[in-house]
Amino acid sequence: MIDRKIIKELKERNPYPEDIFLEKKQEDWAEFHTALRKRHLAPDGFMGSFGRKVWNNCILELEKIMREE
Repeated sequence: MIDRKIIKELKERNPYPEDIFLEKKQEDWAEFHTALRKRHLAPDGFMGSFGRKVWNNCILELEKIMREE
């Protein structure tokens, strides 16, 4: 099982700090979805693509940490 040290390090390596990349308001998300729909683009497709990239980047960071130990 992954220990707390690795979890702590992963959190510290987050390249998207909350003080720079502020949380979006519900209205912002609604506008994003509306803009995509107006161009006949599926919001789920974009979010799935972003999610996959984030997931894979997290795995890469975990692999780096494990190599460093």
